[in-house]
Amino acid sequence: MATNSIFLNTALIQWAFTLSADPAQPIDVLAFTKSANTHPLPFKVVFEPRVTESLEGLREVMEGYGQ
Repeated sequence: MATNSIFLNTALIQWAFTLSADPAQPIDVLAFTKSANTHPLPFKVVFEPRVTESLEGLREVMEGYGQ
């Protein structure tokens, strides 16, 4: 169930937003933690609404989701 939930939420994010790297802070693709459980260091991403002109409009579209 968790895998399906992650898949659906990722699909909804990609449906609702255009994701791009923050031009002011480029992503270092080689920046990882130095531990046994390696994962990427934090980075900035720009979320731009794809469906509507504003976040308020997107909020209105998403209110009916799942009903």
